[in-house]
Amino acid sequence: MNILIVLTLVASQILLLPSTSFRWVKEISTEALIIIALCSLIWKKNKIISLYIGWSVFTFFALKGYWVNEQVTPPEFSLDVFGLLTLSNVILFGIFYYILHEIKIDRCLIYKAIGAVCIFQSVYVIIQYLDCDQFFVNISRLLEWQENKSHPKLGWPVGTWGNETLVSWCIAICSPYLLAFNKLRYKVGYGISFIACLCTKSSAGLVAFIFGFIFWLFFKKRKIAVILFTLVILFAVYAYCSGAFTYYFNSPHLFKVWGKVIEIWHEKEITGFGLGSFKQIFWQRAPEFRSDGWWAQVHNDYLQVLFEQGIIGLGLMFTLFGVVFYNFFKKRKNIVPVTSLLISSMIMFWGFPMRTGMGFVVLLSLVLSEREDL
Repeated sequence: MNILIVLTLVASQILLLPSTSFRWVKEISTEALIIIALCSLIWKKNKIISLYIGWSVFTFFALKGYWVNEQVTPPEFSLDVFGLLTLSNVILFGIFYYILHEIKIDRCLIYKAIGAVCIFQSVYVIIQYLDCDQFFVNISRLLEWQENKSHPKLGWPVGTWGNETLVSWCIAICSPYLLAFNKLRYKVGYGISFIACLCTKSSAGLVAFIFGFIFWLFFKKRKIAVILFTLVILFAVYAYCSGAFTYYFNSPHLFKVWGKVIEIWHEKEITGFGLGSFKQIFWQRAPEFRSDGWWAQVHNDYLQVLFEQGIIGLGLMFTLFGVVFYNFFKKRKNIVPVTSLLISSMIMFWGFPMRTGMGFVVLLSLVLSEREDL
């Protein structure tokens, strides 16, 4: 432990001195020791997650997400608040991961609890879609309707998330847990969740929901799954050829942004620009995209990790998912949480579930897929 303390102090001085006082070195060293202790505990459970947390902390501090200079009067400091929140989430997820591995879990109860979340959100979405809810009101559509009475007044299916896209992700990620039970009410609940995803009109949530079901069905009734998969692919090809996907493949909408993200990333390919740095740096380098207000996130978790944490960070993420799916195909156990993880990994191509509260469900699915003592 003494060697660990010395190494931590040395690393702190390399990162912070000579622009900071020894007081800051001690404080940062203490925080670093806590994080190292956390990583050492997680190392016994999952080495990839432990490395990812350590790399996240390093990229945040080494790339100046937090910087203090007490050698001037008055002292100067900079703090990327958005980056600090992201770092806090990573560390909290790490703590939750370790705790979930250590405590006793009732698998059946957890499945039912997540399924209940899915059904609650789904029913609420349908109520909102039918314009029967008085709590969440779509202000933009309401104003549009008031200005143009000929335009139909439509409901806003946002669940309790306040956003139709986010609630569709939540429903899709939680939905496989309803498939764990054979009773009719769970099957009906699963059907309701699919209808709710349709109501949101969110492509990422709906596509992930469908392919998640096909994945689960493949290990139950393989022939039906193959037929369904073929039909879905044929429909997708027809829709693309007919121009139905024009909106989603319109370069100014999304792909042009991703292209700009990759262009900026090439400046720091290995390490990225630091955890949580995307919003600040992207808005500085690409002001032409600030007008629509969407790009506080990349809307692609893999690209955002690549931008912020470089090839190393993205490599760790792909390795984590790769190990999960490899172990599943090897042992064929825990199909429900693995299906939820598959849905999450698909949504991450178009969204950022791990940067929201639903990341806890993803984390819980990971633990359930790893634990064989339940």
